[in-house]
Amino acid sequence: MKFVPDVRKKLRDKHPVILGCIYLCIVFMVFYGLYSSYQYAMMESINTLSLDFVHRVNSTARSAENVLKNLASQVFNMRSVLRLRTYPTISNSEMIEGLRLLNDFTASSTVVDSIYIYSGKQDYIYSTLSFGAVSDYASSFKDADAVRLIKNRAPSDRMIPIPRISEAASSTTNQEMVSVLVFDVSVDSQNADNAMMLNISSKWFSELYFGEDLDTVAFIVDADGDLLFRSPGTSIEACEHILAHLLEKEELSSDNGFLIFDLENGEEELCFFSSMPERSWTYIHTVPYAKYLSGLSGMQSKAYMFFSCVFLIGAVASIILSYRVIFPFRTIQDKLSAHMQDASGDPIAQLNELVRRSADSTHIKSALRSMLREEALRSLLMGYDQTEGTAAASEHLALLAGKAITPMLVSSIRVQPMLDIIRPLCPHCEGVTLNGDHTVLLLQPDTPDILTSICDKLLSILPGRHIFIAVPAQNEQDLRELYNQLYQFYKLHFLYPDQNVRYITRDMVLEDYSVASEAFIERIIAALKTGNLESAQKEYAAFITALPGKDYRSVYTALTQLARSVLKLYYEHFPDAQPDYKAARAQFDASLITISRISDLQSVFFSWFTEITEHIRHERRSKQSQMLDDIVALIHSRYQDPTLSAQFLADTIGMSSAYLSRIFKQAQGVSISDYINQLRIEEAKRLLTHTDIKVMDLGEKLGVENMQYFFVRFKQATGLTPRQYRLQFRPENKES
Repeated sequence: MKFVPDVRKKLRDKHPVILGCIYLCIVFMVFYGLYSSYQYAMMESINTLSLDFVHRVNSTARSAENVLKNLASQVFNMRSVLRLRTYPTISNSEMIEGLRLLNDFTASSTVVDSIYIYSGKQDYIYSTLSFGAVSDYASSFKDADAVRLIKNRAPSDRMIPIPRISEAASSTTNQEMVSVLVFDVSVDSQNADNAMMLNISSKWFSELYFGEDLDTVAFIVDADGDLLFRSPGTSIEACEHILAHLLEKEELSSDNGFLIFDLENGEEELCFFSSMPERSWTYIHTVPYAKYLSGLSGMQSKAYMFFSCVFLIGAVASIILSYRVIFPFRTIQDKLSAHMQDASGDPIAQLNELVRRSADSTHIKSALRSMLREEALRSLLMGYDQTEGTAAASEHLALLAGKAITPMLVSSIRVQPMLDIIRPLCPHCEGVTLNGDHTVLLLQPDTPDILTSICDKLLSILPGRHIFIAVPAQNEQDLRELYNQLYQFYKLHFLYPDQNVRYITRDMVLEDYSVASEAFIERIIAALKTGNLESAQKEYAAFITALPGKDYRSVYTALTQLARSVLKLYYEHFPDAQPDYKAARAQFDASLITISRISDLQSVFFSWFTEITEHIRHERRSKQSQMLDDIVALIHSRYQDPTLSAQFLADTIGMSSAYLSRIFKQAQGVSISDYINQLRIEEAKRLLTHTDIKVMDLGEKLGVENMQYFFVRFKQATGLTPRQYRLQFRPENKES
């Protein structure tokens, strides 16, 4: 080992220039390696960000597709729809009921464009098309492309989005749309003789993948390179041009990547592509290189200047270090040895001895031990792989090996104060903060009743906090499962605001709530659409009452789905309300993270309920008033028609006779038949006093078929028979 100092001394004394060159070469290689790594990392980061973006888009779209599939399945299995698609013959009332349900569904949805129900037994298609035949035989149905897809359906087509162009769309002809086929498949992969097709606006479906404000070219192709979807504003020619570049360089053979190419105008374009999970599709989008990567280009120039400066500074520093630090190192070592005769001759050992004797060494070691202890506890609860340091720290935890551990979750991060008051009651305990919002205490009490005293003391210093206690865990795997169970209940603490301490047993398994919540939400929305505030509030109370005992994911999903359904209905009635729909939805989602009790949401929902129902009732009153005015005008114009009746009027406006009679009497104070009779009696008075019409001919003029009954009503109204009325009130009779 003495050979190295001798060589260094010779180099220092005789060849300082050679040694400086060696240092410069080392510095150059280090910084060249750093710069190469920087360039590689920069491009990899761009590719990774693009891939993450595609995954997020695909995840959002998949969630929306699942919601759409659930809706399709619900409509498919409704009783009235089941009759349309499976019965060999149906009555007019059954057909009207089924079509009314389908029309209500499409009218209330901003996504579903139309619905086709195919009955194989009848070879008939019932649809919600807004023009032409609503229902027709398959051979004559206007949307021939839909008939082809329905009749040639394969099991693999079930519940899969199918892009197509419909020549019989509900709003415009040749409309781009996405269709979803729903049909039953037997065990032997045979299709049932009936099916349903949901037609969805292609614009809405594209926004799942591209958003509403995308200002770049983006599109999706299938495995054969055929165009499926394109973003708003993206032309088919642009898609074909970009796709040709990718196919020319055979880039699409890989799962993901990017390509830089020149456009015809000389501008550079950066194109990203990535395969989409669970789909044989490829997502492609481009951005202008100059616009989006100008910052990276500037950064690259700055990096060149930076590394050049660093290289020069490093070279100068290397020379200075060589003469001022490395060469005099022997002198420093000699001085250290003079002060520390008990240390070995190794410089590292001497420096370690200095650290050990330093006044701050205790704090340094304490901080390191604390970090390793916390990491060991986290790996114990979360199942992380332990490093050599955490494994060593695990052996020094204040827990007894082989003894059961009781986990306790506290909604506070003040670990040390909690341990200070617990250890006198339970010496064998540890605690660690997780996720920055709660603490897990691991306890080994001598007797179970000590837990009550511990909870009392914790709440005395942490009032208003929540404590969740699990059963003792016998091993590490058991401990992790119990912690996950505690964490679920902690996330749901707003459902139990008055229970500061909860003991969680193994049989307290949280259930899924997705199916039940959808039924509650449907009833709440149905009540709101009818303007029934009391019913909506009652259904909301039942919805909230059913939440305890359900897992956090289901509860969170149920609350967000209810909020989005109510907000969607709210903004249908108040489209100009502020904040807009997206902002209101984001505010609600953020409030769920900080909510302390479920009752805090009631005022939010009830405010929406009140505004929606009041608006619907106001609209209904306005429509009802206008409708009654139309009815009165119709009666005045046709009261001489013998066929005029309450049933005739109800059929004319498409309303039940009983309902029309009720609201008419509420508004006019008399029934429809009495109102018609009043008009006929007034006209009879005029005819009797101003014309020579015979009394027996009044029925023909007034549209009265039962004259005897009319004469009775006339006398009840005037106190006179028609002849007596004419004799008494005819002008010439009065003069005589």
